[in-house]
Amino acid sequence: MKTSAMITVAAILAGSAWAASKSDRQTLVICLQDGKHAGVETAAAKASSMFLSAGVKLEWHAEVSFCKGNSDAMVVSLMTSTPKTFHPGALAYALPYEGVHIQVFYDRIAQSDPDLAPALMAHVIVHEITHILQGIDRHSTAGIMKAVWTSSDYTQMKQGMLWFTPADVEMIHDGFAARTARPAAGTLVANVAP
Repeated sequence: MKTSAMITVAAILAGSAWAASKSDRQTLVICLQDGKHAGVETAAAKASSMFLSAGVKLEWHAEVSFCKGNSDAMVVSLMTSTPKTFHPGALAYALPYEGVHIQVFYDRIAQSDPDLAPALMAHVIVHEITHILQGIDRHSTAGIMKAVWTSSDYTQMKQGMLWFTPADVEMIHDGFAARTARPAAGTLVANVAP
């Protein structure tokens, strides 16, 4: 077995073991705006499966109104006519410091290899949700959270073998804990003098 393959297998096993050690899964509500396009349902199911391996359950909703008033929910919007000059070369972007919105350039993904498109869309959605869960704009040197995917990564996507690194899984859970521990909007927080 090649060294890179051994590292990948070790990362998958470590991430799975970490997720399996959690007594209950964390649930994240995702509202999908304009999600009636080809391949989106398949991509959402694949994204859910990928997050389950990290101990997070995605709860999908087709109505964005469901997420209004839910401060822990995220909104994934699909853009179908992305201008070439708008984030050129990007497939999506998230607002990790805002903590809610993700914009996926559906049209750019749909123009990719038809055999890759559903897996690519799932990985793009997972990548952007992870940015928000981690609460920072950072990338890993391997796996789903790489800044730029290579042809080898695309091959792994098609085979269902591109995963989170153990560090990314840990940061997802740290970010999730911080996200759920913050006071809800409008909550009065007592100021205690020293």
